[in-house]
Amino acid sequence: MCCLLPGVIAAPAASAAASSSPAFGMGESQQTLILAPYLWAPNISGSIGLAGLRMPLQLSSNLLFKGVNTGGMGYARWQRGGRFAYAEGIFISFGEKSFAPFFGESVDSTLRFGEVGGGVVRRRSLGARGAMTFSPYAGLRYTRLTVDVAGVLLTTGSKNQWVDPAAGLLLNFPLAGRFDLISKLDAAGFGISSNEYYTALAVVNCRLGGQLQVAAGYRWTKAHYRSSGGVNFDLDGRGPLLGLQYSI
Repeated sequence: MCCLLPGVIAAPAASAAASSSPAFGMGESQQTLILAPYLWAPNISGSIGLAGLRMPLQLSSNLLFKGVNTGGMGYARWQRGGRFAYAEGIFISFGEKSFAPFFGESVDSTLRFGEVGGGVVRRRSLGARGAMTFSPYAGLRYTRLTVDVAGVLLTTGSKNQWVDPAAGLLLNFPLAGRFDLISKLDAAGFGISSNEYYTALAVVNCRLGGQLQVAAGYRWTKAHYRSSGGVNFDLDGRGPLLGLQYSI
């Protein structure tokens, strides 16, 4: 039930924002626009609650994406000098006619996620290897989640939306040749509302030449959400991450 993981698929970043966010690679020019579509294929574990029922959830990435009807994940960042602004968006429409965690009932769910914010870039010279960069950032994250379950044993629906503060740190360490190691830690919610999100990821970025770069790595996200009615969940997602970056 892919759409029960707003914090899992999106923690954009910034969860995903981090995944592909502060970018796979840091622009060196005085002013840079970065566009970065990405894909994260998590294995999900934890528990979900709906209509007063709470059930364990175990989903492989194969089963997860089997139910995805349409979707997309993308990140954009504009940087000028040592400051940057970013925006990230995720949309996923999920449908499964016989979803095991909900007694084999039909499930339809839609996730809309957006995050905007800004940060600063600090560099530390490593001599001939180049420079290591530190990029702390902060923003606001909007999530809207719709879930509809229909069947003989259970028929219910839920619509939830919320806004959370988010903050994180991105590190970029130059490796040999065209490669960089990029890692990110971020958190959102901070107990201000009913939500808490934590994300950690590491990717190896490769400069293909010109304005194009590609990155591959691994991401972990923990999501916790409680509401007085509707959807509740505690989910853990981890899996490979792929991203493409184009700089203008």
